[in-house]
Amino acid sequence: MNAPRDDSKAFYRLGEVALSIGVAPSAIRYWQREFYPHVRPNRTKSNHNVYSFRDLAVFAVIKDLVHEQGHSIKEAKRLLALKLASTGGDPMPLVPENAVLDQGGESSQVHESSQASAEEVQSLRQTIVELKARNRRLSEEIRIFIGSLLEMVNDS
Repeated sequence: MNAPRDDSKAFYRLGEVALSIGVAPSAIRYWQREFYPHVRPNRTKSNHNVYSFRDLAVFAVIKDLVHEQGHSIKEAKRLLALKLASTGGDPMPLVPENAVLDQGGESSQVHESSQASAEEVQSLRQTIVELKARNRRLSEEIRIFIGSLLEMVNDS
């Protein structure tokens, strides 16, 4: 596992965890419920969840199982339990190689292709817009052509 640990930072807020892992805060809250007792946040005096570095590592493993490997939540729960059992409960050896849990807790999951993926998505959106416009033009041409054919049939 390559995730550096920041011993000066005991706990991470929900937003920091979500940013670090690269998912929405709602996913973190959902996984917290679904993967209990593997994720056990503490509570602040104001009743907010705060997460340990271990929790961050577990979330990185969960994201890998669910988002990258495509397992269902049910299967991911089973696999996580087995993997944690095989490491004596230590999630650090299980964290994917491409996961970077910054020392400040404010990094995101590193994917070298994330910028390229964003550009690809934008390019695909533009292609969809262009195809929809082309579809409208072709539909109009077909409507005109069918109208012309019907006129020729009616004239004969």
